[in-house]
Amino acid sequence: MSNISVDLDNVKAFMETKNLSEYRLAKLMNVSYSYVYRVMRGQRPPGKSFVNGLINAGISPNDIFLINSLPKGNKNFDQPHCREPGEGGETGG
Repeated sequence: MSNISVDLDNVKAFMETKNLSEYRLAKLMNVSYSYVYRVMRGQRPPGKSFVNGLINAGISPNDIFLINSLPKGNKNFDQPHCREPGEGGETGG
């Protein structure tokens, strides 16, 4: 499973400014048209070849990725990720 989050709205905007179809974008990316088609419709997650292809097609890496930050005051942010044995109410056994 991929953890890559691609901003497809930016990809679509790039395609519009360059007057590119999905087919032409796929050619520039050196990937199959069906791959681009499926990613653009959310039927398949983008992988490394998709991201590399976007860069090769001329999209700035800063415009490719969608960054979701934690909302302010997220209670989980300050919580420890690991606890010492015996902490946190676990019962030993």
